[in-house]
Amino acid sequence: MEGELMSTIKTAVSTTTGIISGFNDWVGFFQWLRPDNNQESKQQHEELWKLQTTLPLMQVMIDRAEWSIHKEGVPILLQELKDVSYDTEDLIEEFKYFKLKSEMDGPQSLLKRSLDFIKNDILSSFDKVKLLQQRAEHLMSQMNDLDLQQETPHFDRSARPETSSFPDSKVFGRQKEIVALKVLLGVPVPIPSGSKRKKGHPAAAEATAQKDCMDYPVNGDVSVLAIVGIGGVGKTTLAQQICQDQHVKGYFDQILWTCVSDDFDTKRITKELVHSCGEDIASDNLDYLQNKLAKVVGLNRFLVVLDDVWDDSLKDNGQEWQKFCAPLTTGVQGSMILMTTRSSKVAKLVCTLSPFQLQGLEEDTFWEFFKACALDGKRSTMDIKLASIGRMIVPKLKGSPLAAKTLGRLLRMKIDTVHWSNILNSELWELKQEVGDILPALTLSYLYLPRHLRRCLALCAMFPKDHKFKKTVLVDLWSAQCFVEQDKMCMHTAGDWCFEELESRCFFQEVVASSASAVSSRKRKYVMHDLIHDMIQLVSGNECFVIRNETDLSNVPEKVRHISLFTSKGFDHQKLLALTRCKKLRSILSMEQLGKRKIFPLVNSWSRELKYLRFLSCCFTKLTMLPEAIPNFKLLCCFKVHCPRRWTMDSFPESYCSLYNLQKFEAKNCTFGSLPTEFRKLVNLQSFEVKNFVHGRNCTEFGGISVDVLKNMHLQGVLYLNLSDVRLAGCAELELSKRKHIQVLTLDFYHTMKTQDEEQEMLEAFCPHQDIKFLELRGFKGESTPTWFRPSHLKSLVQLRLMFAHILEVSWTGNEVFSSIIDLYILYCPRLLSLERILQPASLPAIKVIVIRECEALSYLQGERFGGFSSLKELKLSKCPNVHWNGLVLPLSLISLHLEDCGDVSNYIPSCLVNLENLVHMSLIRLSYIKSIPAEIWSDNLPEIETIEISGCPDLVSIGGSKSIEHIKNAFVESCAKLMGLIQPLKRGQHPCKSR
Repeated sequence: MEGELMSTIKTAVSTTTGIISGFNDWVGFFQWLRPDNNQESKQQHEELWKLQTTLPLMQVMIDRAEWSIHKEGVPILLQELKDVSYDTEDLIEEFKYFKLKSEMDGPQSLLKRSLDFIKNDILSSFDKVKLLQQRAEHLMSQMNDLDLQQETPHFDRSARPETSSFPDSKVFGRQKEIVALKVLLGVPVPIPSGSKRKKGHPAAAEATAQKDCMDYPVNGDVSVLAIVGIGGVGKTTLAQQICQDQHVKGYFDQILWTCVSDDFDTKRITKELVHSCGEDIASDNLDYLQNKLAKVVGLNRFLVVLDDVWDDSLKDNGQEWQKFCAPLTTGVQGSMILMTTRSSKVAKLVCTLSPFQLQGLEEDTFWEFFKACALDGKRSTMDIKLASIGRMIVPKLKGSPLAAKTLGRLLRMKIDTVHWSNILNSELWELKQEVGDILPALTLSYLYLPRHLRRCLALCAMFPKDHKFKKTVLVDLWSAQCFVEQDKMCMHTAGDWCFEELESRCFFQEVVASSASAVSSRKRKYVMHDLIHDMIQLVSGNECFVIRNETDLSNVPEKVRHISLFTSKGFDHQKLLALTRCKKLRSILSMEQLGKRKIFPLVNSWSRELKYLRFLSCCFTKLTMLPEAIPNFKLLCCFKVHCPRRWTMDSFPESYCSLYNLQKFEAKNCTFGSLPTEFRKLVNLQSFEVKNFVHGRNCTEFGGISVDVLKNMHLQGVLYLNLSDVRLAGCAELELSKRKHIQVLTLDFYHTMKTQDEEQEMLEAFCPHQDIKFLELRGFKGESTPTWFRPSHLKSLVQLRLMFAHILEVSWTGNEVFSSIIDLYILYCPRLLSLERILQPASLPAIKVIVIRECEALSYLQGERFGGFSSLKELKLSKCPNVHWNGLVLPLSLISLHLEDCGDVSNYIPSCLVNLENLVHMSLIRLSYIKSIPAEIWSDNLPEIETIEISGCPDLVSIGGSKSIEHIKNAFVESCAKLMGLIQPLKRGQHPCKSR
């Protein structure tokens, strides 16, 4: 046992702390710090080393305590030990900063400039070392007296399914409920006859559902129906299926969806509903928003879906609910509000129809769903012993699909009786819970995660319930806390891997994109199920806090580590000065746009007190400069500045160059005139995302991008190079081919004054590493692709963008294929003659997005090849008027099609639209010679179509009449002079330009 423990500690030291590389690293630092007192220097050195080596022991004890959280006394000791562990990390990181500062500035210059700084900051910190050591030893001694679990099992290997058989998109066993709900909503769909019902099952309501609807006539007040059930039973999924049902979409003119969560804010909810209609919002005033919503829904039969409603909707004796409903009383008869809620009280008090009680899946159905979740896709049946264990686990999941999915992913990590029996017999099932609670199942899935993934997941408690987030925000937060294990990967790659692991284990769910343009990984958003969020809040304790209103400020825990600000207009931000008492803060994430007059004084105050801050993200309405106090956050790893307007500074602030821990700086709309020479001291900088560099008076001789500075940086992640003033001799000095961790590279030749041959030579010199994933080439005047543009070198390339380039043909030597390219964008390339080589299914087997725009010289496309792109989701061809087509065949996978002014395609429309069963969005703009699109195209061949735009087609005579497209949610038809059978302009729903 002792050997195993020492092995665990060694592993923890080498892979989790990442703080001090070894005992001898600090010898020189301590000798410099106390040159006249070797004995005291040695003692302080040893004390810090002792604390450092105690940290992994604390982490092992924390693991054991988390597995024993259900035992009396453990939760309090666990929170205390976590607090000591975090304090220890912060203190050691602080010493690491001092050591790095002495190396960067030189000990002599530091000693002369800041003797007081040394005495007050460094030496005073040693008083904390002994105290932390004593606290740690005391707490671990107390924990050893408890009966903690000795083994803490987890799985490091990926949980990602190897096949696509997992039923993420399939709904098990809810067909009866869908039919019953449709009838309750008044949708005229015949009820299937002859089907037997189990007594007491909610679907039995189908027989009397129509009568129930008639019992509550709509007399100026909108009808309200609630789906009521325990958390994780599938209420939201059922509501989503209702909204996607063709009969429902045909019956209601508008379907509006918003997630309410536990903060029933009438203004926010109304604003989200207006926005979901595609309407522009000019004011945040509630009266304006309600009038806007009333105008939008007033002439339509609408279905408003309020997901995840809580008791907060009943506040002020129901006045808040009445205020919300006010603009919805003007809808056409038959309009409905459908809500999902766990609260029977809410359903009883606000609904006009009897609540729809959703139970867990029926026993046989749930067993089949559980098996699909727990097996690895390579087998369809369980052996007898596994099935027996599985049958005993299933009742603990309370019929919840969410519990089956999360625990199923855990079970499939090792499909054997020992692993399954360990889960079945876990003491975690003894956690106190309410009837129907699935918290133990979710907690088990959490505890089986490796330590670094548990820490990553717990940090998600920074988000409020149902918040939709992008992957990059979490990756930046995790990286700033050193939660991701980088090993040989760069920060961004390691963070992406952590995110994908958690997503694969069902802790995150991707939000369904409203348009195909959101297919891009950069635009995808994710959400956590509210029960997952509940579990994360439980395990994170007081580490994270969300501030939404001024009342929250009085409830902020003093030991909080991470705070997010989701405040609304009217919030008095001066009161955020109170955060200065939270001296252990590591992260501040602000989501509201603020004026610099409000936030700059706050940052100044914070910088004097929050010495351990590692992550700061602020949004501004307008900026002309950066806060001067930022360098006081000496441990800052990530600083993000969001401003919707473009802004310019003469130079990146030289004072910021003392942020030696800074890994990422982001100000995407900012242009810096130059980089200071001290910029090279940012030795940990991995990502520097700004709008542009331009030549300035303080630049090095290599021009605006400061190649002399950049060549000494540890460049990782995203690199944008403006090559306007770069000398040819400086190009090779960056040695991009050796920079493995640069994943996104933009080479911008747009404003160079060089000749075509000089630019061709420069491009050859900027050969990226073979692991590059995103490559963008702008304004290049050369006529051919570089010699390094070949699949064998760019084997990891995912996205290729060519913009404003003079290239004649996209080609390469040999017969190799770009097996990883998913997105291809060729934009504004006026001299491009041919895409013959690259637009072949064999050349791009994984392609999902093809966008070609304003390539006037492009004269030929073999359109029949498009049918061979079996993974293609989006195809957009616009303003290529001279294209001659050799056929046009489209793949069944296509979701979005946009054809605009791209030659004569009349011979292939409508035939190319047949059987496009996944097509959701289609735009046909300025296409001459198209004669007609028969009605059966819309009714029989495009079952998922939601948006069409047909404009400027002068020869189009018929699209089957207005009735043939009346079921399409968003329809825009105009400027088709010969078109008969409908009145132009037809404008219904959300315009595709506003949805993208």
